[in-house]
Amino acid sequence: MWPKSSLYLKLDYFVFVFKLLCYFFISEQIRRTV
Repeated sequence: MWPKSSLYLKLDYFVFVFKLLCYFFISEQIRRTV
């Protein structure tokens, strides 16, 4: 459909990895405060 579908897939993957990193970082912060 999209001419730049591969680019959008890469962007989607990047967002997923970024959310995963944020999740791990937040969980570490919570672990330290508790």
